Amino acid sequence: MKKVLSLALVLVMMMALSISAVATTVSINDPNNVLTDHTFVAYQILAGDYDETSKTLSNITWGSGVDGEDLVAELKSDSYDAVFANKFDALDSTKVSCPSDLAAILKNFAETSAEIELFVDIAAKHTHGTGTTIVTSGTDLPYGYYLIVDTTVVSGEYAVSNAALLQVAGDDITINAKVEKPTMDKKVKENGEYNADDGYGAGYNDVATYSIGDTVPFALYSAVPDLSQYTEYEMIFKDNLSKGLTLNADSIKVTIGGVEITKGTTSGGVHTGDYHVEVAPITTANQVLPHMPEGNTLISVHIPDLKTITIDDGSGARPVKKGDKIVVTYDTVLNNSAVIGTPGNLNTAYLNFTNDPDSDSHGKTPDDQVIVFTMGLELDKVDGANTATKLKGVEFAVWKDESKSAFAVVDSNKRFAGWVAASTLTDTNSDGLTNVYDYTSAEYTAVYVTDTNGNVSIYGLDNGTYYVEETKALAGYNNIVGLIPVTIDADTVYGQTWDLSPDSALKGLANDTDSDWLTEKQIQNFGGTVLPETGGMGTVLFIAVGCVLILGASVVMVTRKKMSVYAD
Repeated sequence: MKKVLSLALVLVMMMALSISAVATTVSINDPNNVLTDHTFVAYQILAGDYDETSKTLSNITWGSGVDGEDLVAELKSDSYDAVFANKFDALDSTKVSCPSDLAAILKNFAETSAEIELFVDIAAKHTHGTGTTIVTSGTDLPYGYYLIVDTTVVSGEYAVSNAALLQVAGDDITINAKVEKPTMDKKVKENGEYNADDGYGAGYNDVATYSIGDTVPFALYSAVPDLSQYTEYEMIFKDNLSKGLTLNADSIKVTIGGVEITKGTTSGGVHTGDYHVEVAPITTANQVLPHMPEGNTLISVHIPDLKTITIDDGSGARPVKKGDKIVVTYDTVLNNSAVIGTPGNLNTAYLNFTNDPDSDSHGKTPDDQVIVFTMGLELDKVDGANTATKLKGVEFAVWKDESKSAFAVVDSNKRFAGWVAASTLTDTNSDGLTNVYDYTSAEYTAVYVTDTNGNVSIYGLDNGTYYVEETKALAGYNNIVGLIPVTIDADTVYGQTWDLSPDSALKGLANDTDSDWLTEKQIQNFGGTVLPETGGMGTVLFIAVGCVLILGASVVMVTRKKMSVYAD
């Protein structure tokens, strides 16, 4: 419906002096700047003579900006009987008195009544001519009743349209803004490093870091605007998820004024419930923004009409009202398509909303964006005596904590696939031990083996400390006993004032010399100590000396024997 902006809407039939026109100053009362740079056109509905003392019109005729015959015909339509209660049925557009008869009916309508709102809507359909563009510095308008129409194109814009029916009374005219533009904010919940509550809930801000497989919560925030000038008011939250996030559609919910409203369905244009949800992959057909690439997911949370929704906030059922907070929440999972490091996993949302009470035009809020990051780690296995020597074939496990409660598994692309509880292991290989070698999976592995460069990498880990265990050293090297802590420490800037540049949200990563967003940890192995062995040079020398002694003893014995024979 058109907005009735006049502070006084009265028609009193009375004889008065005839004044043809007056320079009228028009001002706009617009505290929220929703009508900045808007253009208004005045269409004269009723003309007449104006008395400045009594502020009444007399000798009323049809105005220059309306098709009176068509207007009367529609006002008498049976389809409006529920509102007008046949009040216009006696009008006869062929009579000279018809404009005065119409005025006599209008004067009994309250300014904010359903009758006057519907009249304005119908009158707007029967204007003709170009009207008179009004400017705040002053506009010459003949006396009469005018429909003031906001002619600014607002479809698809972050804007709203205004209009009014008012009596030009010779005094200054004030166009009061009776509509407002809703806002929309998108936030992501950080899972530990940012816990502030800035009015969105603890941890909700513009930036977050997660591991692949983690649940990542999002929220969209708006509020119920002034609905008084609308017969229907539609909101559609549009949210674009990057390829690195998988939506849990069952988690979507909407609250208004802190009360959860009813999720419904839609089919063939028929909607049930207070809202419904549509989820579709982004294609060239629905790619409305350049930063919504194909393969992303578009979520549409559709509230067909706010004016039909009632909530019970503890004080009884009531319609939603201006200022009630609207919050859309849902969960996603960071998946193995997530971007490692920058440019990150960008997510964009905006709000479509009814922005013209006289049409089905919709506006669009500015985009709001949040970003999710994930990093990784790289182990470099080298010879401790010569770090240029890389050790291939060393085996490792990565644990979640020092108590070894759960170990990390990865897919074939070295992407983190989750934590497996150690308590689930059994001695599957029958070696009398229970360890990561007992984990069996066709998709994932729990034992990481260094490559020809001595490297092991895991992609998709959050900030935090992880614990590396060397499970098998190379032959000739001592196995490292105990756990080796490795800390992923990204320089991440959280808060509500992100400037949309990924580099300003994720500024760097400690111990990342290759700039590949992998925290590097060099692990050195040393060869074992060589101990004396049997068969060594000492034994050979001992045998040689023994042989000499035996040979010498034999010579002595033979000589003594010969001497004994001669003596006999």
